[in-house]
Amino acid sequence: MTLLTEPLAFSTGSAEAAGSGAVAMAQALAAHRAVFDQLEAQAAPLAEMAERLTACLSAGGKLLLCGQGASVPLARYLAGRLAGRSARGRRPLAVLALSADGVPWGDGDGLDLYARQVRGLGRPGDALLALSTSVEPAAAGAPTLLLNAVQAAREEGLSILGLLGPDNLALQQACHLSLLTPAAAQVHQQEAQMFLGHLLCGLIEVGLGLG
Repeated sequence: MTLLTEPLAFSTGSAEAAGSGAVAMAQALAAHRAVFDQLEAQAAPLAEMAERLTACLSAGGKLLLCGQGASVPLARYLAGRLAGRSARGRRPLAVLALSADGVPWGDGDGLDLYARQVRGLGRPGDALLALSTSVEPAAAGAPTLLLNAVQAAREEGLSILGLLGPDNLALQQACHLSLLTPAAAQVHQQEAQMFLGHLLCGLIEVGLGLG
């Protein structure tokens, strides 16, 4: 075995690579700012959604969240923020992210995955928050995971809210109230969705006197 007697040399990249990185960052930041500059249009629906969820939770109801695609982990994160104990030691809230695991809830094609959980857990006075920035199926009226959940929530008497991308037209129409991310590349929609989710959680905490 040959022992190394000289220190290893690692390349830090050429000036050309550094320049390409700077250009890519500048372009990404410009696109990010363009999206976030449009979010002020969501201030009124954000405040209304926070009021509805504050009223729901203060009256003893619970909030169910469900996501699609990249919004699945965000639904879990937001539920954890509200249900968990914060650094201020406030009490946990009745908030639950529905399971995205197909066992044991889903049957058949799996499109009832969330709907069955809504029927099992939801009660009149509760709320469902559906999250998605995914493009919907091309076929008009095609059932989807979230649309089925929303339909179940409607039948069970839940308040139906959405944190959605601009192309989620069927979901927007099915919800009582929605927050919409601006039209942009999906990655920037997801960034905006998380920002709106953070704001929503903060407003709920303030509304409940926990902020």
